[in-house]
Amino acid sequence: MFDAGIGIYVVLGRPGYFFDRGHFYRKLNGVWHVSAHIDAGWAVVSGGGLPRGLGKKAAKHKDKHERKHKDKHKKQHPAKHGY
Repeated sequence: MFDAGIGIYVVLGRPGYFFDRGHFYRKLNGVWHVSAHIDAGWAVVSGGGLPRGLGKKAAKHKDKHERKHKDKHKKQHPAKHGY
């Protein structure tokens, strides 16, 4: 099924799996992987090697995670941040 929001196909029945131009992509333990076959041959891929939509998704997720971590730190240590 094509996800217009990220401009890439989502693999039905395989949550977190994507397909673009003959390759499958998945994120496992925070690391992106790529393979020509869904069941074998997975290799680590850098953010620069991801299709544009997944690269944006990865960057957006990273920013969201970093903001969440900073907010949690501020709540735990308010004196350090002038609160």
